[in-house]
Amino acid sequence: RRGDRSASRVAARTAATTPAMSTRPRSRRRRCRLCCDRFEAKTIDLTEAADRYFPGRGWHDLSFPQQAHVLRSSLVPEHALVDPHSVYMKWWDLVIGICLVYVGIVTPYEVVFVGTLAPSDWLFLVNRVVDLVSLMDMILQFFLKVEVCAERMYGRSVLRDPMTIALRYLTSWFVIDLVGVFPFDLLFLFGGSSDSVRG
Repeated sequence: RRGDRSASRVAARTAATTPAMSTRPRSRRRRCRLCCDRFEAKTIDLTEAADRYFPGRGWHDLSFPQQAHVLRSSLVPEHALVDPHSVYMKWWDLVIGICLVYVGIVTPYEVVFVGTLAPSDWLFLVNRVVDLVSLMDMILQFFLKVEVCAERMYGRSVLRDPMTIALRYLTSWFVIDLVGVFPFDLLFLFGGSSDSVRG
């Protein structure tokens, strides 16, 4: 009888929660696509991790809650890095694309027809905003995960070491980005007219 009662209780609970469960997974999946980053594989040495959080004890000596604590703590990222495939980066790439289109269209017109801009001019203020966005993008490159071809294996691996990411950026695109973000129009404003440069 006890088995029949427990089975009936489980069936009743399942029947009560089935309508809600049928409508929730879709919304949860949509939220995960919008706010969660993709999963990345991580190698964990269980013996080393157990000794780190519970010194002198092996992995098999820990209880299940302790093992869960070790796994949970080991999966926490060691450094605060940005996933290049995250939703934030998709929006940020859109902002950078708009700034590039603005620079490609407005800058030639400004150099040829406008000349030196006064600090009170609205175009001068927009240029400073674009420079600020470009500077923020340069800073972001030091905290952005980088995908590289995996050595001695197929596929790609992700660089998570901030020092390695910084050195890779400094030896590749940093100088070009620095020249691109440097406000030369400020030099023309305080050092002379841009008409002399065009002449």
